[in-house]
Amino acid sequence: MLANSFAIILLSLIVGIPPLVFLFLAIAHGHFDNIGNTADSIFEAEELRYSRPWETRQQAEERMRQHGGLLRNPQQEWERWL
Repeated sequence: MLANSFAIILLSLIVGIPPLVFLFLAIAHGHFDNIGNTADSIFEAEELRYSRPWETRQQAEERMRQHGGLLRNPQQEWERWL
């Protein structure tokens, strides 16, 4: 019983420590310093201007200040998620 427990603990450490090391290296090198721009990087510039029905007025105004006037989504892409 003890040998099996030791093997499981050892394998868990071998599998679990490298991801933690890489996570801490990424944090140390600043890869998580600006999460907001990373989150917006999946959008094209025009998509950031589409109106989003679930946003509050304050969120829409903030996006207008950052990206210009809001557009009506021509393909009504958001409605399928509502």
